[in-house]
Amino acid sequence: MILKLCNGTQIRGDMIKVATLRSDLAPVPETLEAEIRIDDELKPHLVQGGKIKVSGSETPHRIIKVEDITQRASQSHRHYGLVRITTLIDNVHALAFLRKPGASVIMECVSLTCCYKACGATIGAIKNAPPVPRFTCMVGDTPTFHIARILQENGGSIRARCGSLEFMRFKDMGCQKERVTISDAIEDKMSSGFLERHEVPWFFSMKENAGHEMGKTCKARSVRFAPIRKACTLNNMSTTLVLEKAVRIDHNEQIYAGDAVKLPDGRKLVVMTAAHTFNSGTDGSHNNQYTRLWLGALA
Repeated sequence: MILKLCNGTQIRGDMIKVATLRSDLAPVPETLEAEIRIDDELKPHLVQGGKIKVSGSETPHRIIKVEDITQRASQSHRHYGLVRITTLIDNVHALAFLRKPGASVIMECVSLTCCYKACGATIGAIKNAPPVPRFTCMVGDTPTFHIARILQENGGSIRARCGSLEFMRFKDMGCQKERVTISDAIEDKMSSGFLERHEVPWFFSMKENAGHEMGKTCKARSVRFAPIRKACTLNNMSTTLVLEKAVRIDHNEQIYAGDAVKLPDGRKLVVMTAAHTFNSGTDGSHNNQYTRLWLGALA
């Protein structure tokens, strides 16, 4: 994994203790966590609000947290410390921050792209962005919570690939051509219909004539009330991906959240999270690079 400062300088591999680039099905779809050895040259750049570029990502990342681990070492005449940084992809990082006074967002009949931009995102058009009947994010609220509600009502999620954002429905994710076939991997299986029925509810609303508008009722699940929603929206709100297994494969930064992968038994699952980890072994541990995928199936 290659990390570069905003001035284009590449951080030496021996200075990176460990770095994990995550791709998620979330309003802010890409993050990085890294532990980096710093000297007097690097220290001014690895600060809160600074930017860093990651291999495999066309868009810079914004540093939102810096933690000094206070480990000190010397090599020749140079002294090193160690910091742990957390970053968000820069063009949508503002969505994770609380709205400041005087910055409420209230919109009607717009696209999802407009909602992102109104909350501070610096992006182009979101591919396949769904229409949004109404969007509200008041002072003190976090935009990502309200964006997530819109995504749920449309039965899909935002995914990032090569710097661009795309909205994709969960049903379509499972129907696309697989990105990779997993033949040999270390895996942890997870399956619980009991938990699924508790955690994935079905919804109901009220009609204008005071009757009930029902969503999916094919399974015994917890029930939630969602005001002023149509039947198609209620059905979308119960459509999600349920985690089935986590697998560890060879390092592959070309796999993103939202991709489909094929299993040895022929089934296709959707990548809910892809974590690409680089461990340089600079602290004496074994040099290691791998990708861990959390895979889900349509509920």
